[in-house]
Amino acid sequence: MISNVFLCVFLAVFGAHHFAAGQLCARLGRHLLETKCILTPEGGEGPYYLSYPELIRSDIREDRQGLKLKLKFTLTDVTKCEPIRNASIDVWQADPYGFYSSYTKNSPDAKRRRRRAAVDEAKLALGVPHSPPTDNTTFLRGVQFTDDQGRAEFTTVFPGKKFLETQFRILLIKTPPPHFPAISTHPLHPSSPGWYAFRTPHIHVMAHVDGKTVHVSQLYFQNSLINQIKRFSPYKGRAKLAAKNEADYIFRRDSGHLTMINNVRPSDGKRLSRGLTGEVTLGMDPSKQSVKALKP
Repeated sequence: MISNVFLCVFLAVFGAHHFAAGQLCARLGRHLLETKCILTPEGGEGPYYLSYPELIRSDIREDRQGLKLKLKFTLTDVTKCEPIRNASIDVWQADPYGFYSSYTKNSPDAKRRRRRAAVDEAKLALGVPHSPPTDNTTFLRGVQFTDDQGRAEFTTVFPGKKFLETQFRILLIKTPPPHFPAISTHPLHPSSPGWYAFRTPHIHVMAHVDGKTVHVSQLYFQNSLINQIKRFSPYKGRAKLAAKNEADYIFRRDSGHLTMINNVRPSDGKRLSRGLTGEVTLGMDPSKQSVKALKP
């Protein structure tokens, strides 16, 4: 990005085509404003976050098989339009089969355990902290610190669906909490005629500055990409229907279209099957505590 700025200035000062240089600078300015200085909306933490400060590593795959994904983060202070240096980024996600490490006994393929996981997420919606871990596995979890440009990278795998095609009704409470209307189509509302739907593929992220949690969100992929990935092993056959982010209640609730992973492309420039690279810029105010972070 810095090289582009120097190019813009050079063309504007020394270039023969000042009008073209002006257009280039204008486009560059719009790009900087759109990607560097916009507050990224936060999203739900989810039931499976655990603090593992010792897991400082770029490659978080361990033994998990799946399509390799290199994820490049840039953290930006929206109050100054500057990169956030030395911020820690926590990443955690499901593997291609829907398993989260530290909670592998909550099998996404066992009816009773799927119901347990759904209840966990429903409790989160009501402000109840997440459940204790079921084991000590740590795959697809890790921490990285941003450099002077606010950047950090992780190597992971493309995530799978947690609940696949299964949908089921849950009834948790007889009296709705105050923030639910009396009659609701909210999927977690006890009077809702709807269902608790499976989750679309996503990656969780949490950012910390000076020991304070300043951002929590969930990152998503374009529908078209998800449907392409379904052709490859081990994702093949895991979902029969075309993927649609909009069918995910949490995606809709948290404005997931604003936390998409951008510029996802084949790492070798040719074939998806050889691995992917994606980028995401997260804008935040490092002086403010996240409103989505749950109590330990």
